[in-house]
Formats: sequence, structure tokens, C-alpha cells
Amino acid sequence: MLYVSRFFDWILTPLHGANPWTGMILLSFLAGATAMLIIRVSTDPERVLARRDRAVSRLLELWLYRDDLVLQARAMGGLLVDNLRYVTTLSLPLMLSLAPMLVLLAQAHDHFHGRPLRPQDTVLVEARFRDPAGATAGDGPHLAIPTGFESNPPFVRSSALGTVAWRLRVAADAQPGQRTLWLISDPDAEPVGKQVVIGDGLHRLSPQRVASLWAHFLYPGEPRLPEDGALAAVSVTYPAPGLRLGPYAPDPVWTLVVLALLWGLLLKRPLRVEV
Repeated sequence: MLYVSRFFDWILTPLHGANPWTGMILLSFLAGATAMLIIRVSTDPERVLARRDRAVSRLLELWLYRDDLVLQARAMGGLLVDNLRYVTTLSLPLMLSLAPMLVLLAQAHDHFHGRPLRPQDTVLVEARFRDPAGATAGDGPHLAIPTGFESNPPFVRSSALGTVAWRLRVAADAQPGQRTLWLISDPDAEPVGKQVVIGDGLHRLSPQRVASLWAHFLYPGEPRLPEDGALAAVSVTYPAPGLRLGPYAPDPVWTLVVLALLWGLLLKRPLRVEV
């Protein structure tokens, strides 16, 4: 997933600092075009059209014979069978197009779930341990704070949740750019880095760095944490929202889905896709 993320970073790098809607429109276009191309390659347009027309003809048959219960029952049975054949024809292409859509949804979440930090913003950094006892062992983990941040002590430890949390404030004179917070969970362990971004506009904002392979699919922006390490995840809470539409803050995932569907409808005829 990290290589996929780097690919999308390469695509969206020219848009860094721009209005987030530019990136959303680009990602939704890629999602819609990819889905339509997959459907175009994996289906026979003539077969799809024939099965769709047959299902529609069954609806007309129901209307024409609305006064004859026997013929209506026969037409209803035929409608169910033809609809099943039509859906079966499209089931495989739709499943194949779902895979790139899921990848794009994870990328959209990283870029649009929040906005970059600004001077005077407050941010919560949380480390979650595999073993809850690790959060309260000894003096606890230590967080090395980079230039541009100020610490708001004290940190909070929870043995029940297995978490340690720090509240940081972005300095008034902080310069835009990417910083790395270094977390030392154990004196004998290697420090673990977590990226944070100060700035404006469109940026990849990785909310979590995780150890689980499945969780890494959902949060692909940074390399996985060591599998044999003490930490299960390190998270940063960015201010929300990343997208604004006047007074509204649309959800980035649903926004991508809706825009991708609109792009698919617009590209359906040029790509000669039958659905």
C-alpha cells in the first residue's frame, strides 16, 4: 500500500497547497474513469444491452396485460428471471471495479479528512500499546517535539485503554512544512516517527501510523510500525473539516463516491459502456 500511496502523492504533488476540491475532483475522475474502463473491458456491450432490453420489455408486458392476471403472473416471473440474468452479467465487472474504488477511498481519507495545522492550533498525539500495561510502565514513553511545536504538559496515561496522549500547540512563528514527532516507547527500542503537517490547502495528512496489515490498508500514508514493537498505533488528530462547501462540511468518502458516479455517467457514452 505504501507504493500506491507514493504513486498518488506523485499525482497530487502539483496540487499541494491548492484548494482541496481540485484534488477531490481529480481523484473522483480517476475513480469514475477506472470503473468505466474495467466494466468496458470485462463485459460484452451487446450482451448487456440485450439482457437489459429484455428486462425492460417485461415491464411493458406487465402494463399491456394489466387486465389479465394469468399473463401478468407469467410476465412477473419472466421479469424476475430476466432481471437476475441482467444483474449476473454485471456482477463480475462491478466487483472488479470495487477494488480500485476502495484504494481511492483510503487515499481520499488521508487527503481530505482534515486540514493541515496552522499556527496556534492545538493537536492531540496519542500512542496505543499492544499491551495496555506498557502505557504505564516505568516513566512511560517520551515524545521528542520538533521545531514549530510547544508542549502542553502533562501527558495523560490510561492503563485501561493502553494509551498515552500528549497535547501540543503549534508555535505562532511555525513555518509551513512536514515535521516528524519521535516517540521513544522503551529505552532499548528504536524511536518511532509520526508525520505531522503545518500549512494550508491540499496535503496528505496521515491520521495514524499503524502496525496491523489490515489497518495499514485504511491508513496507507506512512510505513507500518514494527510488527515486534510495543506500539500498535500512533495517531494525530487534525482539525476538521478538510472540505468546505459554503457553511457545510461534506464527508470526503461520500463526496468521492458521488462525484465518481457522476464522472462515470459522463464517461459512459464516450467509453461506449453499457450498464
